[in-house]
Amino acid sequence: MFKSAWTVAKVNLKNLTMPYWVTGGLAIAITIQILINVLVIVLSSNNVSMEGNSTISAGCFLFLLIPMTAWRLSGRHYRRLINLGGQRRDFLWGSLATIGILAAGVSLVNIVCYYAMDMPINQAERFPGIINLLTVFGWINNGAIVAFFQQFVFLVLIGVFCFTLGSCQDKWYGWVADGLVISIISVFTPIEPLRAIEGAFFYLLIFEPRAWLQIIACLLISAVLYAIAIPIYNRKELN
Repeated sequence: MFKSAWTVAKVNLKNLTMPYWVTGGLAIAITIQILINVLVIVLSSNNVSMEGNSTISAGCFLFLLIPMTAWRLSGRHYRRLINLGGQRRDFLWGSLATIGILAAGVSLVNIVCYYAMDMPINQAERFPGIINLLTVFGWINNGAIVAFFQQFVFLVLIGVFCFTLGSCQDKWYGWVADGLVISIISVFTPIEPLRAIEGAFFYLLIFEPRAWLQIIACLLISAVLYAIAIPIYNRKELN
């Protein structure tokens, strides 16, 4: 089973051209913009300053790769594999491996981007501030290694959520799930007691200062969502 799932994962990783181009293109474009701003300031003779002009870190744009990949796996890749005689079990485990590999890659690249570009620029005077989710979410306060795992499990959670939600979009319960997600956000947010529950939930998954608790929570919810996806894909018909 492991060998078959790994084969599926390798095929998936080789056939994600659009997600690669979109996220990679955005990251490169933002990097070029940041470097041009820095170059303008360095070469300026009249003490030009761009303090207060913030931009999102290039590494954070790579986060988009995870949901884009998950949606693509649940649609086109699933149909292609099954039509070629592949096993649903291999697809499920191979897709989970794909999401995990990409989540690890994005986490590593963003850590490197933070230390190699974001932090040095932010510490220098006159340069624009670069906003990285590692600092916004407080993960980097726990050190690079722990921050990597916090970021990794959060991205896995996003990927598995999109993968599971994408599995049922052609069924009535898919529309129910979409409506439920929208309803929870739109109903819980305006009402104070419900907003507190919603806030506590997202705080646990994102801002929880105890890294071990945040990591365990993300892994447990990911496991539940993946368990929900298994029977859906096992019964999923090809359109």
